[in-house]
Amino acid sequence: MTKNKIALICFKPNDIYLDFLNKFSNYEVYIVIDDNSVNYALLYQQKYGINNKLKFVQMPGEICKQYGFTNVNKIGVKKLISGWDKALCYFAFETSDDDKIWFIEDDVFFHSEETLLKIDSTYPDYDLLSNCDFKPATNKNEWLWNYIDIKIPGPHYSGMMCASRLSFYVLNRISNYANVYKELFFLEALLPTLSRANTNNGTKELKCGCPNELKTVVYRHNHTYNYSYDSISNKDNIYHPIKDIFKHNEFRNQLSK
Repeated sequence: MTKNKIALICFKPNDIYLDFLNKFSNYEVYIVIDDNSVNYALLYQQKYGINNKLKFVQMPGEICKQYGFTNVNKIGVKKLISGWDKALCYFAFETSDDDKIWFIEDDVFFHSEETLLKIDSTYPDYDLLSNCDFKPATNKNEWLWNYIDIKIPGPHYSGMMCASRLSFYVLNRISNYANVYKELFFLEALLPTLSRANTNNGTKELKCGCPNELKTVVYRHNHTYNYSYDSISNKDNIYHPIKDIFKHNEFRNQLSK
């Protein structure tokens, strides 16, 4: 049986998250790294040795530019090409039609491999899982719409995409858009908009969902950039943001009690 995949997206990897993911046995785990100053595959091969389960992805920004994978997180990180561009570019060419891939930023927290396995078993057929209500945008003066250039007609959608699961078919739509328009647009509009787009050409109608387990993936929690200790209460949920990586182990120990 084909394993689902996990793509952890980061600027530079940290040992806490890598040690956590290296224990997984039911997923192919990829670490997509924006920084190219170090050969991280070599560095961590030396650390993990024969027990290394992680696959490291580093690519020059020029490859993304060549295939039109740009602008995906320019609003967030002020860079034309980011780890998100590289992750989408890589998997657009490295997937088959039964693949489903978790794209997860490194300030996303979840308790264990079982968290993802339970979501996958509950929602096996969905093409996009994310914290998105899939309600069309009606006022383009709200949110960030004035800064986002979408070259296909509406309806357009937005949601929190920093922890989301994509199928091959979503990635194929992203790749097709990049091929036609030579650029992409902000990920929080990109993924739901292209997933729900009416292509009118006989292509597969994609199935999108917002499970309860992902509703704790938010921009801020209680007006701060971090969930608090008391707010992490459910092993089945994925949480964002928890930017202090040292708290991830604390919260896992809390949920294990």
